[in-house]
Order: sequence, then structure tokens, then C-alpha cells
Amino acid sequence: MATNMSRRDAVRALGAAVAGTAVGSSFTPAELAKYNAVTPPVPDLAGKTVVVKTTGRPIEIPLILGGCNFETQGGRLFLSGTNVPYVPGSYNWTDGIRRLVAWDSVEEYMIFESVEDYHSRLILPLQDSHTVDGDTNRT
Repeated sequence: MATNMSRRDAVRALGAAVAGTAVGSSFTPAELAKYNAVTPPVPDLAGKTVVVKTTGRPIEIPLILGGCNFETQGGRLFLSGTNVPYVPGSYNWTDGIRRLVAWDSVEEYMIFESVEDYHSRLILPLQDSHTVDGDTNRT
């Protein structure tokens, strides 16, 4: 039997060996993730307030998380934090609970020092009933 293999045969054999090991192994998903994937570095968001834009979520109702951290669950990386009202004085039934967002679903994010910092930057609509088409002159 010849001991020389073509490159094509070597690549096929290596692929079969790797696939066979992964399929037939007794590794847990977390152990497999260590060997099969390299987690890119994540930003330091510890304790920050983060406004998150994810796929399918309208920007008009942003997701705001306070006291953020990263954690891994089921081999997946999540941004974890406390759900914060997106407008001061408003209330949503999910405010104040811990919320996790899959980091790989985040399209963009903004970092604030605190919830108060975020709320202080909002430009709230005028409450004047006489305002018409941007005219703020009172009659």
C-alpha cells in the first residue's frame, strides 16, 4: 500500500477526522466552543448604561440597559443589564428587570455613564398645545 497521499486526499482525510471527532465526542457545548471558536474581545461596558439597536427593533423605542456586564449562556455571549425606561417618567412592565441581549444580534450601541446621563441628553417634545408645524410662538 502506498504511503504517499495527494493533497486532495490529505484534506479529505483531515476533514473527515475533524468532523468525526466533533460528532462522536463527549465534549459539552462549552468545551467544544473553546476548541472550535475564538471569541473576539468585547468592549468594557461594566456598569455602563448602553442603548442597544438590534435587528428588528425600531429605533424609536430603544432598548436601554443599565449596569451592564457580559455573560455566556449555552456557549453564546450576551450583554446583560437592568431594563431602563427610554423616557424619564415613563413606565413599561419590563423596567427594572434583568435583560439579556445576544451580542451577535447587536447592530450598534451607544455608551452612557449613567441612566441620568442618557435621560439628560433627550430632547423631549414641547408640551405646548399651541405649537403648530414647529412654530413655538404662543398666541
